[in-house]
Formats: sequence, structure tokens, C-alpha cells
Amino acid sequence: MTFGKSPVVDPHKFAKQFVQAVARTIEGGVNDRTEAVGKVLLEMGKGLGLYVAPDRGIKQPEFLLDFLWFRSSDHNDIALAVESELGRQKAVLDDFQKLLHIKAPLKMLIFSTTRHGSESRAVLEGVCKSYLQKFTQHVKDEEYLFIEFVDPEKAAYYHYFKVPEHGGVENPEIVDKGRIEYFPHEL
Repeated sequence: MTFGKSPVVDPHKFAKQFVQAVARTIEGGVNDRTEAVGKVLLEMGKGLGLYVAPDRGIKQPEFLLDFLWFRSSDHNDIALAVESELGRQKAVLDDFQKLLHIKAPLKMLIFSTTRHGSESRAVLEGVCKSYLQKFTQHVKDEEYLFIEFVDPEKAAYYHYFKVPEHGGVENPEIVDKGRIEYFPHEL
């Protein structure tokens, strides 16, 4: 396997656990989604026994991307690479480009829209046409997870792409995997 024992998490289960943990964190008093995302990624990574950057508790600053999970503190073997951009579409696309250049089995882009559908399609089509399709150094079996927080739905959607072969990808297709309710127990 190209990435050793990876992936550390099943991307489909992880998407749901992550979104719901962010929602619980916000409900618990963390009002800023960016802060909640960071707190959840730190807790989930450490809960899996991984080394997480950034981690203020051990004075580990941000390293290369917004968040990284490493198998150990030697900064080798990235298990998860994350970029989070809750702003405009151009900023989201610019942040996605960073993920292309990191060798990791699972890469996650977190973004927000005000309405699922046309806005998310525009972001994902931009990712496909401007980046996935033009990049020629893909590694077979890399997985991309896209988490779309939708305001004000109190829900998120997740999208998924797995690289089919080494090198270029002619027609990448990001699959919409569905809606994740923030609090499914309340519905």
C-alpha cells in the first residue's frame, strides 16, 4: 500500500463524526466555527494517539497547512492534511491547491456556503477544473474529503473523491455523499 497502514480513519464515518463534534462544540459555547473546527481536530487526532499540529498545549505551531495529523512527533507520515477556508470561493480554491502538494492518504477541505446546490457546485467544479484535472502528480488511492457547512441550515454536506491512478486524472468526479445533520438525535 502506498501510504503504509493508512488511512487512520474511514473518511465516510469520519465526516459524520467530525461535523457532529463541531456542532456539539459550538453548542457547548465555542461561538466561532473556525475555533470549533480546530478544537475538534485536535481532540479527535489526539484521541487516535496521533500528533497534531497546531497544538498550543505543547507549543506546536501550525505546520505547512491549517491542520495536520502525524503518526508521531517526528513530523513524518502525515495521516490527515486539512485546509479550512470559510470565506469566499476564490480563497477556498486557493487553499485547496495547498492540499495537492502534500503527500497524505486523506486530505480534507472545509468550506462554507449559504445555500447547498449552486454555491457548492461552483466550488467543487472549480476544484475539479482548476486543480484536480490539471495536476499531474496524483498518487493512486489518495482520498479527498470535502466538508461543506451550510448556513443557516444547521447541517453540512460531505463530498468525496478518490484518486484512481498515479499521475493525471482526466475527468475527476467529486461525489456528493449526502447531508449530515448537526444533531440527528433531535430530529
